[in-house]
Amino acid sequence: MSTAVKKTPRGRLCITGAAGTAATLIRPLLRHRYDLTLFTQEPLDPHEGEKNVVGDLTDFDDVNRAVAGTDAVVHLGGISSEGSFDPMIGANITGTHHVLTAAARRGVQRVLVASSFHAAGGLPITEAGTAAPWHAQPTSFYGASKVAVEAVAAAHAHAHQLAVVAARIGTILPEPRTRRHLATWLSPADFVRLIDALVDLQRPGYFPLWAISANSRRWVSLAPGRALGFVPVDDSEQFSEAVLANVDDPSGQWGTLGGPWHGLLIKDER
Repeated sequence: MSTAVKKTPRGRLCITGAAGTAATLIRPLLRHRYDLTLFTQEPLDPHEGEKNVVGDLTDFDDVNRAVAGTDAVVHLGGISSEGSFDPMIGANITGTHHVLTAAARRGVQRVLVASSFHAAGGLPITEAGTAAPWHAQPTSFYGASKVAVEAVAAAHAHAHQLAVVAARIGTILPEPRTRRHLATWLSPADFVRLIDALVDLQRPGYFPLWAISANSRRWVSLAPGRALGFVPVDDSEQFSEAVLANVDDPSGQWGTLGGPWHGLLIKDER
């Protein structure tokens, strides 16, 4: 897996959800090149070049405080698994609104918003190669919340002339573990390349894309990201022999982007 990234100092990033899996993987690659503001719900021990702001995405004042003095925001915070819908309204939808509102008020022109393949969870894999990264077909409450997140992001980009990247992330892990991951993997180093592309953006707009590495077995197109300057270089194929040797892996049986979250029985909770 390639870990080569640019070393030039490039300003300060605010990362929401900075204690989560994705942020934990990319922070070591970012902190030597960016100053980092880490927005978390619970205190953490920052490294050199990092500072921690504790707060909640549902509290605008907390978010506004975290965004202050930064040059770009990488919004990874929120609920990232399927569950009851009501908590996702605050954590995912309202939280994204707060991040983008704070960015606009603070003059922060560039924001990456983490979306997910689950925004198009019902899309058959056989049709995914030609699907636009704004195609909406959720089959879970989580996926539905991400469709709403994308809509909020697009509205703010238009209203405030921000550059907003809506990144439909596949699977970010140090390395792929399943057959499915061979198609959906986003390496930490490639995620950093995506963040670099965000920081380099020189024009406002709403830019949705599929956020995966240059996987030989990918299901979706890399073209929207490449048009934005995101050129991933890692390929899950280097891990394929070990992954395919696992005969107990069921993930190859799932025929949609949402995988096991497709076809869930969603009940009215009220």
